[in-house]
Amino acid sequence: MVKGVVYNGAQTALDDVYVLLGGTRLHTLTDSDGLFQLVDTPGNYDIVFSYQERTNILQQVSLSETDTLLLKVILLPNGKIASQVVAELEVGEEPVVEERPDVKSAPPDRRLPQKPPETKPERQADIVAVEEIAGTIKGVIQDSLQQTLSDVYVLLGNTQRHTATDSSGFFQLTAPPGTYDLVLSHLEYTNVVQQVTLTRDDTVQTIITLRPDVRMLEQVEIVSTYDESVRTEAGLVKLDPQTAQNIPSAFNDFNRVLATLPGVVSNNELSSTYSVRGGNYDENLVYVNNIPIYRPFLIRAGQQEGLSFINPDLVSDVAFSSGGWQAKYGDKLSSSLNVEYKQPERRRASVRVGLLGGAAHIEEATRNVTFIAGVRHKSAQYLLNTLDVDGQYLPRFTDVQSYLTVDLDGDPDQKKTELGVLLAYANNRYLVRPESRTTTFGTFQQSFRLFVGYGGQEELTYTTGQAGLILDHRFTDRWRTQWIASGVSTREREYFDQLSAYELCNVNINPGGNNANECAVQVGIGANYAYARNKLVASIFNAENRTTYLLNGQNTVEFGVGVSVERIDDQIDEYSFSDSADFV
Repeated sequence: MVKGVVYNGAQTALDDVYVLLGGTRLHTLTDSDGLFQLVDTPGNYDIVFSYQERTNILQQVSLSETDTLLLKVILLPNGKIASQVVAELEVGEEPVVEERPDVKSAPPDRRLPQKPPETKPERQADIVAVEEIAGTIKGVIQDSLQQTLSDVYVLLGNTQRHTATDSSGFFQLTAPPGTYDLVLSHLEYTNVVQQVTLTRDDTVQTIITLRPDVRMLEQVEIVSTYDESVRTEAGLVKLDPQTAQNIPSAFNDFNRVLATLPGVVSNNELSSTYSVRGGNYDENLVYVNNIPIYRPFLIRAGQQEGLSFINPDLVSDVAFSSGGWQAKYGDKLSSSLNVEYKQPERRRASVRVGLLGGAAHIEEATRNVTFIAGVRHKSAQYLLNTLDVDGQYLPRFTDVQSYLTVDLDGDPDQKKTELGVLLAYANNRYLVRPESRTTTFGTFQQSFRLFVGYGGQEELTYTTGQAGLILDHRFTDRWRTQWIASGVSTREREYFDQLSAYELCNVNINPGGNNANECAVQVGIGANYAYARNKLVASIFNAENRTTYLLNGQNTVEFGVGVSVERIDDQIDEYSFSDSADFV
């Protein structure tokens, strides 16, 4: 063991003097009394003292297992060192107190031999691992234009020492003496490896230039899948029906795909309707295998809507036109959506189940008949319970569709005459019994609360059945005709009796008051009553013929004739009144 005290030339104890036992990893700092202590195995060592960026080396000392070496060290102003071995003590022996003329000016408690154990116990210094006296490398990184580079990663090979250049391109690393590979890397420049040799107490300075990292990209070939034989129509967009499965939505509704197109706007995420280029929501045509499709007429809000007619599991091709479509698609003002259902080639089926409902579909194919069917059920109860209006929500939406194709020729290679049958049924029931709604608004200085209480219920039922036949006959490879007949029957009912009353008040925002966050002053009250017994019964029948004649590879003539019969019985019986004078 070696212990001692460090003074300056004026016999004042020095603290924070770095003391290292040479050839080992043991080091410490002197405390406020200048004391230090190091413990190591017996042997000969150089004790190194560093103070204010000056390193001084003491002559070799010998340590034994049974002796404690006491040192008195004086660091002189000229950077030299004067040391003296005060005593060598046996293990357990106390130091002898004696007066020394050369340290007379030092305070008694700073002289190591005069420290009695009972007044100031012997202190154990912290001993930690440290490497030998290191060498230093520092430098500047620049580019080919001699502009300094910041954020260059600098690594000293085979060590854990690394850093990054600062804003002026400067870096500095220290390591034990030896030869290392200095690795420099940057995203925009070529990596550089430079060998450096560090010696004890030496500093290596360098300036390194990095070259730009220029790389040749591999060739990319873009292949078009455009079919030149198919006529391109202005505003026509082809859609992948499976995209609906990947777009985040509440019910995997296919119409959510349309809402991503330019110019198409949807009311909210619960709505299956859409508006195109500022048009109305009922100005959009929908065709399934050239059969017109109808939606319920009386739907008021998105949360009351059922599923869109298009079932993604049954669809093979989708074409959407936002304007400029051909005359064969009718006279709606905003858009047309033409959907082709699958003709299966083998048996397939799928099932999906979730908290908001489920869906299933089946496909079947024989020699002359193909069949595809799907069923969907949606219950938005858990989703609607998160709305601001508290109450009982019991929405049920069910949809069943099927499409049958029969080859009347009996020859699967020719398929000159085909019969297609579309059947669809949808039952949408929306029942809600609202209870209350509380809304707080305003600022931190003035806050308001609106409380609305409800009584009664709202019940809306939409039942729609649709059927369609399409007879497709090819006289020749150039001449093709289609006979299409379809019908739709819908029964819609809106019944609601709702009484609501509101109270608007100022909220006490004083956190220390007895009525904090409660109504302080009533601003207004009122009531509203709504009653409706609305019914709609509609029957629509369509029949048309479409004939196509191919003149050549680039020209086609299409013509046809159609007739439509619509019978709609709409009975509206509703009224409402509002009272803000406390009359009710």
